[in-house]
Amino acid sequence: MHVRPIALHLLGIAAATSIALSARAEALYALSYEGTLYAMNLTNGSATPVRAPLASAYQTCDSVEYVDGWFYASYGGGKVVRFGFACGDEVDLGPSGLPWIESLAKRADGTIFAAVSQNNDVGAESIAILDPSTGDLSNVVASANQAVLSDMDAIAFAPSGVLYAINLSIPRALATINPATGAVGPAIPLSGAYAAMAWSARGTLYALDIKTGSCTTTTTLATIDPSTGAETTIGPTGLVCVAALTFGPTPDAPSADLNGDGAVDAADLAIVLGAWGPCGAGCCAADLDRSGNVDAADLGLLLGAWAP
Repeated sequence: MHVRPIALHLLGIAAATSIALSARAEALYALSYEGTLYAMNLTNGSATPVRAPLASAYQTCDSVEYVDGWFYASYGGGKVVRFGFACGDEVDLGPSGLPWIESLAKRADGTIFAAVSQNNDVGAESIAILDPSTGDLSNVVASANQAVLSDMDAIAFAPSGVLYAINLSIPRALATINPATGAVGPAIPLSGAYAAMAWSARGTLYALDIKTGSCTTTTTLATIDPSTGAETTIGPTGLVCVAALTFGPTPDAPSADLNGDGAVDAADLAIVLGAWGPCGAGCCAADLDRSGNVDAADLGLLLGAWAP
């Protein structure tokens, strides 16, 4: 007589777990040129840092994609770095073999594709495959319509499996591109200067409008209707130079138990006060809000978790 209630209870737990996992997978992230990872608010476009900035060697980032537990980002034109949410966990994969990586996109089977330029940032736009273990690029296929995709600054796979690309240079446009042949679909005109895009699992296309085609003004988060090109502004990000978007899981909150003794007490407070100020190399354990500085915000988080 209790089978049905128990079954319903278990189904409820499963549903809640599924919802929680789905929510984790639907976090939208932006990576700034300076190497700071931000969580994006899909309601108003605001950005919150979720990781201390990457080490200074990598702070020229142009793209990011989350794949199998790691973020992959291009930096310095054609180099690749892998990192997670943890402070200082960067792994330099080095030069990719091509001068410029403009964007990264993961296909459903886990293959990472890259929009690349065989010139310096603009020109000879192509699609290649990125090896996540080495950072090397292979299977380079040139765009069959260089006029439409003269500056392929953003690519992303739709849930349907179709690869979309955005042309940043004028005429700005959204188009599909076949990564195997380079065939380009009809161009849908865009008014915004979109340097990054990412599809949600629910089929919404998010994009970052950098306004001028260069990093000089505050970026805006928007959505694009891929069938009509209709652009809907969500809101300003408050960030000046951001050219990368990806969806990934939400990180676990940093523990305020900084010395690992099972309590949040005066010993942890001493660690926060001792680390007060900018983090060395942008990275320190006491930076609880992952802002790159230990300050009043981190002190507030520690006091809020106080459990001696």
